Amino acid sequence: MGRVSYLEALSLQEELAGRRASGETKDLFLTLEHFPCYTIGRSSQYEGEDLGGLPLIRADRGGGITYHGPGQLIGYPIFFLEKR
Repeated sequence: MGRVSYLEALSLQEELAGRRASGETKDLFLTLEHFPCYTIGRSSQYEGEDLGGLPLIRADRGGGITYHGPGQLIGYPIFFLEKR
């Protein structure tokens, strides 16, 4: 897919997950890179560290702060797990 913003990729994943759940599409595996940003998990606390002007996005996941950016190939599986 090339380079995609984190929020754009998240929106696409949500749309495709809905289509997969309804049987409208088959299992998918998205591969892409993100524009530079940081994500932070649900329970993490942000202490206001300097992030070099990059966006900080709260993500619906566990864990702490994670950097996403060019050169990192990200894979997002969109599978119907009830069959597995």
